[in-house]
Amino acid sequence: MKVGLALSLLAASPPQVHAQNVEAILEGLIKPYGLVAGIAEIVRRAVRGKLWPDRAFHDEGVHEVLDGSCYLSGAAPEPPSGVRTSPLCGIKAVNPRRLSSTWSEAHGYVYDGLGGPNSQCGTLISSTADNTPPGLHTLFPGLWWLNDNWATTALGEQVVTWAHATPIVPNVSFANLNREPIEMYVPNAPAEPSFAVRSATLPDDRWSYDDRCISSNGIMHSETPLETNFFEWYCFVPSTAVGSAFVCQIGYANVVADWTQAQTWYISGTVGGTSARRHILDVGSLQDNDYSYSPLQITASDGSETEHFERFVSWFEETSGATSLLLWQDNCLASRMCGLDQINLNRNGCARTEKAQHEEQPLAALSRLLWPLFVSRTDTEEEAALQAEECCTAAALTCAAPSPPPWSHPS
Repeated sequence: MKVGLALSLLAASPPQVHAQNVEAILEGLIKPYGLVAGIAEIVRRAVRGKLWPDRAFHDEGVHEVLDGSCYLSGAAPEPPSGVRTSPLCGIKAVNPRRLSSTWSEAHGYVYDGLGGPNSQCGTLISSTADNTPPGLHTLFPGLWWLNDNWATTALGEQVVTWAHATPIVPNVSFANLNREPIEMYVPNAPAEPSFAVRSATLPDDRWSYDDRCISSNGIMHSETPLETNFFEWYCFVPSTAVGSAFVCQIGYANVVADWTQAQTWYISGTVGGTSARRHILDVGSLQDNDYSYSPLQITASDGSETEHFERFVSWFEETSGATSLLLWQDNCLASRMCGLDQINLNRNGCARTEKAQHEEQPLAALSRLLWPLFVSRTDTEEEAALQAEECCTAAALTCAAPSPPPWSHPS
């Protein structure tokens, strides 16, 4: 009876009907609650204007959830954007406009550029004179956008902070390296670095990501284990006067490469400037390769906007189609995975179980159509949230609870 009804529905469907709609009907036929579920799913998609889903159906943003204390008195803040439910643990979704103190206060939000994603209203922590080594803060205050970076456009890394970087003592003499790139960017560079620092390793510092599927179901998985937290910056700053040139060679885990022997990374700019250049040089080359890019400062230490802020927001919202920034909340790998699974593995997420397991098979369309006959359907967002609640509780027991960062609880 069910098979016959399913075939009649399939035959009656217009040729442009997407396989996911047929899946929904078939799922309704074989589940205990019957045909109603399949029809309800079709209606839900129709109401949202996604009756014939395309790739964008799975790329709709994660919406931000804010406590009432984050709204200014008498304000009428904008409703949450994005459709995918905000994760319960491990990750925080943030409206990128809230990185700006100017925009936040004008639109009824409390601005908190220091509390971080573990605080009620916090965002990415801004680099200030109090939380960043002095020399580094002189070069990179506030927040910087990885503008025109391949990893930003294609993978979703977005805004970076130098807050809570730590000073280090260089264990290599630059006199023993070929210094030609350093002297090309800064002809009067000192013989040894003016200072050296290591990027922050705290959970809510350094990177942020957009909420496109390529990010939340891609690079965030690969960077979850925190193995990318050992970048070091060896900076040559002849003068701290505004407009003076500087360059930093970038090392990793106490290794500084020689440009004649390996690919090398540098970042150059001017003191007080709001743009820089990230140079990536192939072995033996003094020319930027195609993966070099130009970071832009989008906010000052106090959150006020630079001339590049609107360019960042425009690209983020219009060109990339993203909705929220996604920030890590703690160092617990299990907690991070709970959050990623919650926002990715559900009917509105980025990875439907049926599609993911059969995407590469020769008869992919047919397998996606028939797969629901043999396994349970993909969870709804509500069901994913219930599973995430259990997952987050278990993760809290598995991992030692991280101590709240001291700067989020001023005495």
